[in-house]
Amino acid sequence: MDQTLDQTVSLPRLARWRENVKSFAGGIFSPPYLPAKFIWFFLLTNISHFVVMVLDYSPNYWHSELSVAGVAPSEALHEWTPGEWALFATVYLSLALVCLLVFNYRWSLVGWLAAEMVHFYGIGNWLDGCHYSRWSLTIGHICDSFNGRVYWFIVAVLLGSMLVTGGLNPGTDSIPRIQLRRKAPLAFTAFSLLWMILLFASVKTSTSMPQTGWRQLDLERNPVPLVDAVYAYDTDRNVLVVFGGKTLNNKNKSVYTHQTWEWDGEKWKDVSLSTKDSPDVRVNSAMAYDPHRGVMVLYGGYGKTGHKCDTWEWDGQKWIGKCPPKCPGARAGHFMYFDPTHGHVVLYGGYDKDKNFNDAWEWDGETWTEIKIDRAAPTSNDFSMAYNQNDDYLFGLANGIPDVSWVFKAGMWTHFTPTHQPDTREGWRMTFDPLQNHFVLFGGKNRDFYFNDTWFSDGAGWQPYTDSLFTPSVRSNSILWYDEIRQHVMLFGGGFDTYIYNDTWELVSGEK
Repeated sequence: MDQTLDQTVSLPRLARWRENVKSFAGGIFSPPYLPAKFIWFFLLTNISHFVVMVLDYSPNYWHSELSVAGVAPSEALHEWTPGEWALFATVYLSLALVCLLVFNYRWSLVGWLAAEMVHFYGIGNWLDGCHYSRWSLTIGHICDSFNGRVYWFIVAVLLGSMLVTGGLNPGTDSIPRIQLRRKAPLAFTAFSLLWMILLFASVKTSTSMPQTGWRQLDLERNPVPLVDAVYAYDTDRNVLVVFGGKTLNNKNKSVYTHQTWEWDGEKWKDVSLSTKDSPDVRVNSAMAYDPHRGVMVLYGGYGKTGHKCDTWEWDGQKWIGKCPPKCPGARAGHFMYFDPTHGHVVLYGGYDKDKNFNDAWEWDGETWTEIKIDRAAPTSNDFSMAYNQNDDYLFGLANGIPDVSWVFKAGMWTHFTPTHQPDTREGWRMTFDPLQNHFVLFGGKNRDFYFNDTWFSDGAGWQPYTDSLFTPSVRSNSILWYDEIRQHVMLFGGGFDTYIYNDTWELVSGEK
């Protein structure tokens, strides 16, 4: 009797539960649905987010089988081919559109708002960090003037406008949208078409390999990611020698390294020796090639034990530690070059934990000797210089507010501040192009703001280089040199925030 009573009671409850589930399910899929303009708005923001990401990809990504590590902040972006990205985008858009089209607007609106915020947040991140390196239709350096507060205000206005004019209260005219019914759809459609054309034209242009300007090299092998490495060009063997710097370990953490790499104009070669046979790990050292003795001379830097004062020479096969009776003292951030007039390698400036230096020393292969120089010599904790072998003088830019350009010629230092010059920065790199007879400066940072601009100088003034369709991504403390084989200025590596790159670029001028 009790069992029959339980069944009698439970069956009506089960029937009511079934009716409730049926009504609930019917309510999810029953009209009214999300207005069509919301669907189009979702497509525009989603595709815009995707385009902003792929604009950071090097042209090599589209023209080779390489993963092109080092051209964007997230390594995961380079694990997928263009076809895999297209497949992912198709599946994502298909699933999203099904949900937005078949669900009742009360449910689909929640998903629409969530998706819009995710895509706007993603776009804002790329703009705020200047992660991407170009807008191929020369819209301008949008991220240079990006303001997050203004951006989110614009986003709020856009989403609010969509909600107000979207017809989310079907069957009533409580929202004053009657006058918008005729003109708004036409304007929205026209804007959507123009925006889509602009986005796809940008991607199309970005995938083409430029004939001039900055071009990334398609290499079988690049060195490990490097920042703050020391380097110099061997003019006899025509190879660039790179030593030390910071790289990434298997946990993606930056660590000092003692690796030695050489670039011969076509490929990179790892010529590293064991720890006991080479200088120990360090950053911000300096190195110069002595053509009279046929060796690279390396001095100082900063390592695990602090500022260093050791001297090493590289003959192309091995590192040789030198033990001179006197040395310039422990320092980092100094500059070294070969002085053809006196036939010696010269060291200038640098800093230790207590002060900045503006002294000069010369190395004859056995002894360091201090050189008496003009008292007006520049003192700076960040000073990038290059030697003009055509006219026999040094030219550099000292960090300050504003930065000051310096010339060292005929034993005298002179400085000037042109009306037009690079913004105040540190960690920039500079070299001299003897074929074009001008100095080239690239990148750097100012506090948390990173640059990827290129400047030319004739030793008397500065001119920004704006003719390149593509540029390396923002970075500082990279490697910049003139390649005698390729007869182009080259760039490798550098860092942006916690990212370290290992891409190789060349700057191809329109004429020689």
